[in-house]
Amino acid sequence: TGGGVLDEYASEFVRLRAAASSRIQAIKESGVASAEEIKSAVKVVDEMESNRRQVQVQLRLELSGTGNARQEWDQRLKDWSKEVKSLRDDLEGVKDRQNRRSLNLSDVGSSAGAAERRGAMQATEMLERSSSKLQEAKQVALETEDVSQGVLSDLAAQRETVLHVRDNMRTISTELSQARRSLDRMLAFAQRNRMMTLTIAAVFALGLLFWALCVLGLPLKSTLFLSVAMVVLVIVFVVVRRRLQTGSWHLPLLR
Repeated sequence: TGGGVLDEYASEFVRLRAAASSRIQAIKESGVASAEEIKSAVKVVDEMESNRRQVQVQLRLELSGTGNARQEWDQRLKDWSKEVKSLRDDLEGVKDRQNRRSLNLSDVGSSAGAAERRGAMQATEMLERSSSKLQEAKQVALETEDVSQGVLSDLAAQRETVLHVRDNMRTISTELSQARRSLDRMLAFAQRNRMMTLTIAAVFALGLLFWALCVLGLPLKSTLFLSVAMVVLVIVFVVVRRRLQTGSWHLPLLR
């Protein structure tokens, strides 16, 4: 998790701080230090700064907003920056004394030659600091590139997911269209069956009425006309009743 990674960075910073402090203290106590010892101490301080910058990048990814955890880590980063600057100042003092000693200069030399040599040493130190800052900028750029690669990978994965979902939606749309066509065919078939049922029922009713009216002894034509009229009246009655109940003019079998 994000908290676990940040805690690991914090533990590493504490370890590097202890190592840098012990090496600088050893150099101060010895009074004489080799160039390798000084470079080793500088390297540890640079690693501390790199660790601090890595925590800064991790905070942007894991702890967005202005919560208590973010404020706590921001304050910790400020403290770490002060500690790194303090250690760098100590190293600069050690290197300055080392350079004076190698050039046989007193701490308060006032001759013109000594001033020129001090100027040369300051220029050299400035170049070293500039080189260190360039190295730090390079490290930050590399870390930013890693974060960008991670973001691009996430975007590529999300694009694949979107394409997969779109393909599934096309398949579902095709299946729904096929189901709709099948349902339309079934409804048309049911409509035809209902019409046939209504027709058969009307013919059957007409036959029953004709048979029933034959008992009255009316002429055949009059009996047939009367039967048809009664069937039509029944149909009109059913339609009007349907209209009053549901507001629809369709017969029950034609819905």
